[in-house]
Amino acid sequence: MSRKAPPPVPLPKTGEKSGWAGWLFGIGLLLWWFGGYGLVIYGTLDDRGPFAFLTGWQIALFGGANMLVGAGLGVVIIFVLPGRLFRLWHRLAPQSPLAAFLDRNMRAATRSRGETAALAAARWAEMDDAARLAALRRQRNITLGIACALLLMTWGVERYVAITANRDAGQPLARLVVAADGTLVRHGHGSWVQVSGVTAQRDAVMEYDYSIRGHAYRDYYTPLLPAGWQASQQVTLLEKDETIPRYHDRWDRADPPGPIEGELATG
Repeated sequence: MSRKAPPPVPLPKTGEKSGWAGWLFGIGLLLWWFGGYGLVIYGTLDDRGPFAFLTGWQIALFGGANMLVGAGLGVVIIFVLPGRLFRLWHRLAPQSPLAAFLDRNMRAATRSRGETAALAAARWAEMDDAARLAALRRQRNITLGIACALLLMTWGVERYVAITANRDAGQPLARLVVAADGTLVRHGHGSWVQVSGVTAQRDAVMEYDYSIRGHAYRDYYTPLLPAGWQASQQVTLLEKDETIPRYHDRWDRADPPGPIEGELATG
C-alpha cells in the first residue's frame, strides 16, 4: 500500500505578526551573517583588523598561527553571540517589547530543520484550500524575488570589477619615495607603485609559514630601508612576496632583482 506524497510545505510565520519590522530584521540579520563573516574572512586572510591581532598573539606565544582559530572565533561572534545576547536581554527585561521582538525573531531565524518542518506541517494542516494556494503563491513570489536580487547583485559585481580592474590600465605607476625618517611620499595616483630611494635588506628577510586547509604557504617580508636609516628608527615599508613552497625551486629568493614594484597596502 503506497501513500500519496504530501504537497509542498510553505515556511510558517514566526508565531506573531511583526510586519515590516520582521522583514527588516531578516534583511539585517542576513547582512550581518554574510557581510560580517565576509569581513572576518577578509581580515583573517589579509592580516587586517582584530583578527590580525589574534594572529600576532598566536605567533608571539606559540611561534606560529592557525587561521582557523580566527575563523572559528568569527563564527562565534557572528552566528552565536547575537542570539545569546538577545536571549539574556529578554530574560533581564521581560517587559521590554524590543527585547521580546529581537529574541523571538532570532529564535525563529535559528530554528533547526526539524522544528521548522514540524511547524510548517502543523500550519499546513490548519489551512483551507484558499490559504494553501495563497501560501504557495507567496512562496513562489519570494523565490522569484530572491532570484532577481541575486542576478542584479551578480550584474553589479561584474560591472564594478570591469570598471575598477582596468581603471589604471596604460597609466604609469605612481612613484613612492621613502624619506630618511621613514615617511612615505607618493607621487601620482593609484595603488600600484614603483618604489625608489630604498635598499632591500636581504639579510633581514622574515619568513612566515602557515597552512590553509592542508596547503602550506610561506610569505617573505623584506625591509625596504631609505639611505641613512638608523637601527633606532621604525621600519615603515616591507615588500611581501607570497609563495607556495612546493611550487617553487630551492634557488628561488624572496626579493628578485629589478625595480621594486607592487600594490601598496596598509597592514
